[in-house]
Amino acid sequence: MNILVVSNVFPPGFVGGFELGALEVATGLADGGHKVTVLSGDYFLDETEESSPIEVRRILNCAPMSHELGDQAARHIQGTYFDFHNIRRMANSIRSLQIDLVLLFNIQGLGALSILRFLSATRMPTIAYLMDNPLHGLDRNSIASQRYESVFGASILGDNIRYIAMSRNVMQQFSESLGQPRSAHLFVPGWIHVEQYGTGAISPRRDLPVRFVFCSRIAPHKGIDLVLDAAEALVGQGVRNFSVDYFGQGQVAQLIQSIRARGLDRYVSYRGSKPKTEMVRTFEDYDALLFPTWEREPFGFVVSEAAAAGCVPIMTARIGASEWLIHEVDCLKIGRTSVALKNAMHHLIALDAEARSEFRRAARRSARQYLSFARWMPVIESECCSAGLLPAGAARAATVGVQAAFQYLGSLWREAGRDDQVD
Repeated sequence: MNILVVSNVFPPGFVGGFELGALEVATGLADGGHKVTVLSGDYFLDETEESSPIEVRRILNCAPMSHELGDQAARHIQGTYFDFHNIRRMANSIRSLQIDLVLLFNIQGLGALSILRFLSATRMPTIAYLMDNPLHGLDRNSIASQRYESVFGASILGDNIRYIAMSRNVMQQFSESLGQPRSAHLFVPGWIHVEQYGTGAISPRRDLPVRFVFCSRIAPHKGIDLVLDAAEALVGQGVRNFSVDYFGQGQVAQLIQSIRARGLDRYVSYRGSKPKTEMVRTFEDYDALLFPTWEREPFGFVVSEAAAAGCVPIMTARIGASEWLIHEVDCLKIGRTSVALKNAMHHLIALDAEARSEFRRAARRSARQYLSFARWMPVIESECCSAGLLPAGAARAATVGVQAAFQYLGSLWREAGRDDQVD
């Protein structure tokens, strides 16, 4: 099968787990004998290394990540609603490469809504792989949305677009942004590669501090302050047999300053940032992962990675990863408050060494059995093959007429907005 992958950013440069996930799926499909071509933006201008046997064409505009100077509000509108340059490039690729299936990953910033509308109008077999909500930030009550719908009509997508989602959480977010109920054809969790992990036994750690780890973006929405609040509360209650290590990039200076200002140097440390391949083994040194991230978290690959190492996830209850693990069996789910986090940490600290080790073993068993890439890649490939059975020939031909229609509608939309103030 001939597959066109679309992603706003594609490795070797990447922003987060979405791009790395796109690479692994694209590589898995290529390894399965499919021809894979990637359309992506050129945000990382110094990229020269590509991922053979995948052809990567970095020819798309990604408005929020553009290196061009200009009005950021206008670029946000362009990236969210309409970018005819990207429509034209995608349509030309579909026709010239004789594409059987379009596989969308993160299209945020590419004119996401218009891409979905275009593929729906052409009836091109399409799968939107939702590792996050590509319409995040779309305000359906804004002037821009009202203007867009007055020209293009309501955002009704056809059944030629199928969805693979990491969680019900992200599927609901997407549906709410679109203003149209949609359902996933397949749910696939954030995976791990079992072969990257050790196979040694998890033995009880007696008379040692319980070791907690935070590994994510060092940013408020990931819960860095909630972790400090919880640690400070434990110390205030006289609980001293624990440590917290932070790994990641972001607001590092502010984090270190806050640790010192609170007098937590003895218990909390910043340990730098490690590549993912190193971090998966580092998790084996810890009893639990602290992940009090925001509730809109689509999944959180780090939960799977930590659990597979025998590091018990303590996570926000409503995030995507929480849908795949069981509270008090292989994880702890909490409300997103410092009190709830402190109580969960204290619960783990209070367990005897053997019970804590068994908790860790349960997390490792669940992750390695249910969340492995080897388990899920054949399922993803099967869904792609099923979607690709839709007639693609007529859809390829239709791209010419629909492309012309989108060019005309785009000019009307821009004309209608000339007198509007950017909201």
